[in-house]
Amino acid sequence: MRSSLDEEDHQEASSTDREAGPHSREDTDGSHVGERRCHSDLENVSEVNCHGEKPFNKMTLAKKRQRSQNVRRHSCKECGKTFKTAHCLTYHRRTHTGEKPFCCNVCAKSFHLSSSLKNHMMIHTGARPFSCAECGKRFSRTSTLKTHMVTHTGARPFSCQQCGKRFSRASTLKSHMISHTGAKPFFCALCAKGFTRSFHLKCHMRTHRADAGD
Repeated sequence: MRSSLDEEDHQEASSTDREAGPHSREDTDGSHVGERRCHSDLENVSEVNCHGEKPFNKMTLAKKRQRSQNVRRHSCKECGKTFKTAHCLTYHRRTHTGEKPFCCNVCAKSFHLSSSLKNHMMIHTGARPFSCAECGKRFSRTSTLKTHMVTHTGARPFSCQQCGKRFSRASTLKSHMISHTGAKPFFCALCAKGFTRSFHLKCHMRTHRADAGD
């Protein structure tokens, strides 16, 4: 009688295992098969965050490391300057060769870059696509608009390292530095007199025109 009861219990346990499925069975060490599958899947992931998500795979991380190591791998043979891309190096080489492949079909003026030609064409078309949000004045270039905005903000980001005087434009600072160095880069073609600013040279040239008129 007891043997018959044991056999019935064994059959009932076997039936319960089949109904529960393989994920409810325990291994000899007490861990679930489903849990082992989960750990096995995580082993194939290069990195996971706290939510178990996969932000980057191994290929993506390798590419990011390569980009960081080879940020400037394109170097100029003429001056040794390095660039991030081959395109930037090609543009730079034109400063050495003097090549200007982009030509204006109106005045035949040529340029190193296509963007420079595009900006130049606005002179002929009169286009002024960039407007000041403060006063509505329009400009053909973003750089000119940026310079104009200083008149509203009063910012003077360019400072002289010699005397600390500040300027709103880099070109104005460059002209100011000549007062410290004493350089006179602008020369008269007629008498070879030197000047610190191009404006002073223009005023000087009037004296020659007046003498020629006499």
